[in-house]
Amino acid sequence: MSKRVLRLVSILFLSSILVLSCSNANKTGSSNNDSGNSGTGGTGDGGTTQTPEGIAKYAGTWIAQFGVNKSYNVIIGTDGSVKIKDEAGETKAENVQGSGNKYTMTVQHGSAVDSSNITITFESDNSGNITDEDFGSGTISKNS
Repeated sequence: MSKRVLRLVSILFLSSILVLSCSNANKTGSSNNDSGNSGTGGTGDGGTTQTPEGIAKYAGTWIAQFGVNKSYNVIIGTDGSVKIKDEAGETKAENVQGSGNKYTMTVQHGSAVDSSNITITFESDNSGNITDEDFGSGTISKNS
């Protein structure tokens, strides 16, 4: 009887060690979990959060203002996608290119007009300049 109890206790003990060691696999550093990336140049938090690159670092809704009565929204996604929302609706920007603080793209403001080339130069995280072939030169500011 005592051999049986000892055997049962041993099996339960070894099983619990196995379960605990398997459930801790993502905390031991034994797998590739991008541990060197903290997103800000730090030592890493083990996550996969990365610092946005390209135009994605300016993600958010921006207001492009051209003169007194002309404006539209520029919506920049964290994935680098850009949409223009104006009186014609919301349109996805194509051919988004650039680096640093200067980006170019093409947008069709409406179905009856040709595509327009747009250049955005960010002066800071909250403001910049914009040139649109259809609207002219203006300023762009982040909508808070």
